[in-house]
Amino acid sequence: MNKRFISKPKGFTLIEFLVASSLAIIVISAAGGTYFMTRKLSDNTQKRLDIQQNLRNAASLLTRDARNAGTFGCFNTAIASGFPNLANARVNVGAANPTLVMSSTSNEGYGVRVIPQAEVASKFPVSNAVTAQSDLLLLVYGKGSTGVTQTVDGGNPMSTLNINKADNDADLNQAFASGGNIIVSSCKEAALGTLNGVHNVDTTQLRFDPAINLVDMKDESEQARGELAVSRLYASAYMLGSVNGSQPALLRFDLNGSGQWQGPQLMAEGVTKMQLSFGYVDGCTNQTAVNGSELNKETFSLSNNLSKQMLPALIRLHLKYRTSIDDSNNSETDYFINATVRGGNTCSTVTPSI
Repeated sequence: MNKRFISKPKGFTLIEFLVASSLAIIVISAAGGTYFMTRKLSDNTQKRLDIQQNLRNAASLLTRDARNAGTFGCFNTAIASGFPNLANARVNVGAANPTLVMSSTSNEGYGVRVIPQAEVASKFPVSNAVTAQSDLLLLVYGKGSTGVTQTVDGGNPMSTLNINKADNDADLNQAFASGGNIIVSSCKEAALGTLNGVHNVDTTQLRFDPAINLVDMKDESEQARGELAVSRLYASAYMLGSVNGSQPALLRFDLNGSGQWQGPQLMAEGVTKMQLSFGYVDGCTNQTAVNGSELNKETFSLSNNLSKQMLPALIRLHLKYRTSIDDSNNSETDYFINATVRGGNTCSTVTPSI
């Protein structure tokens, strides 16, 4: 007897296949969306961390420059009566375009200067490719100091000085070799010298034309002569700017041993705003021990400009930076850099009289 077997369907039906495919597409889409969302969040986080790290590095450089501003050997512009002799020091950027780094016509002759954004192109002509997006901050001080062993002239003014060997200071030697900007200072005053020649045989001898004229050398010649030192005029500059039309970034420039501006150095990308303010210390006159409760009650004031004829004690940079790589996201975060100026805190050297 013939048996008939009813064949059973094998595999998926068309409907089951379509349902499974739809579920798979949903799962893959969800997983893909989660991946891209996580990747975007990760990229934003990494960018924010990179910017913050770059800003910390910039803050480290700025605090170093600000700490030394106005210091030339043992001389500090904060103790100068009026403006120091080097108040009109010019740094050669080109034969026809020197940059005035210290000005005696305003409150900018002490080692800190601000060039307004509208004047950067004419007063700081480093490169046509750089466009200023903020005011420019200049910090000026002496770098690579070495002592004077003999004033060959034996008096004042001085045209020839013997100095200690500076073989380990490449920048100072470069300044000697190229006729860079040299500062001659005692602990009471400083002057900018123009090198006319350097003689190296048994000792390093510097010749200046015109001769260096330090007023205090006339009254305290022996003591002042023992304090004499030479250093090279150094300056650093910070501003928000764009290079060749790129997005604004925090930029830094500095002077090499030949007195030429170097840079720009890219400090941090994504920075959209830079605002300067300056802190001054007042009221730190010495008090007697009889009225001990009133000792050194100094006060601090903050200004948006260099408002006093003195070295500021604090320089503050208020920065804003983008926190997203998405151009449509305009969210910004504030970042403050507070840099103290060592010579500007004049109250730190005041002690009560007993």
